[in-house]
Amino acid sequence: MPPGHEDTGVIANDEFAVLYGHMYGRSSKMGKEFTVPATERFRFKDGKIIELWVIYHDTSIVMDACTP
Repeated sequence: MPPGHEDTGVIANDEFAVLYGHMYGRSSKMGKEFTVPATERFRFKDGKIIELWVIYHDTSIVMDACTP
């Protein structure tokens, strides 16, 4: 998620961080570019990431980029 984008933000405390915005990518198989709204949730323990959830708000965008 690119920093400074108007729809990008971070909410965090000592245990969790949530990033929200748009994820940009390119399918390595098909070479198609895509942009999809996404949220990433991180959980920390002893200063290390112990859990990561990535939620694509419209999975059909990612699927379309990965299929011929």
